Amino acid sequence: MKSIIRQWDTFLSEGIAQKYRFDTAVDVITDEALDALKRGIANSLNGGAYMEFRFDAGQSENNRILPNQIAEFVQKIEGKVRFMDSIEDPNEAGVVGSYQESRNLMKLFINVPSVFKLQDIRPSDLVAKIKSTLRHEFEHTLDSLRGLEKKAHGLGYGSLEEYFNYFTSPHEINAYVVGFEKRHKITKQPWSEIKDDFLSWLKNALIEKVNAEKSWDRLSLKKTGRETASAADVEDFISEVDQLMTSQHKERYGKNSDIKS
Repeated sequence: MKSIIRQWDTFLSEGIAQKYRFDTAVDVITDEALDALKRGIANSLNGGAYMEFRFDAGQSENNRILPNQIAEFVQKIEGKVRFMDSIEDPNEAGVVGSYQESRNLMKLFINVPSVFKLQDIRPSDLVAKIKSTLRHEFEHTLDSLRGLEKKAHGLGYGSLEEYFNYFTSPHEINAYVVGFEKRHKITKQPWSEIKDDFLSWLKNALIEKVNAEKSWDRLSLKKTGRETASAADVEDFISEVDQLMTSQHKERYGKNSDIKS
């Protein structure tokens, strides 16, 4: 019976995404972003210079058309591809997104090295990074429809308490799980490895703050007060997020999704 219920929940979750044609929208936006990347490479951009791309009312400046179904949630998409001197390794190219429900606005920021070349696109997994980030953000468009609790809308001043509230919020856990699953399907890398890589990066970034040389740069334990977080506090936080993500992944996709295509 539990298996049947899980399959039904998965059908409902994935069925809604299919209804609104999220995967099609992700592919269209990615193509537009890659065009901006290629323009930046052709113009030898560097020093933080960027190329922009956008969709207004479902259409880009290059006349790419988004599915009509997503207009209920997303009216405008704004993106930037920035060429950074501070990033040296093409594999360190990163993608960050955001979704503002009140404005039906989605934003995408792609940061690549100034030396990034066309031949770096595939080995850097940049396409997978773009598509998984977009899928994460499209999942947020359904947060209210699904009634998912939002414990936090951002990281505030960056205390460990705020990190905890953000990364353990049901709407973020769900979106990260779905985004990682999208990356798994593109790269064939096991979902658990993608999750572990992300949590390892997050843990290392927080431990670096714990061990900061300057006292004012150290990671605060709470939003208020002067107490600083310890490495053990960070370990406990990462463990909690790990358990929540693993549980949500099992509930949504089943325990064997790592071997799915």
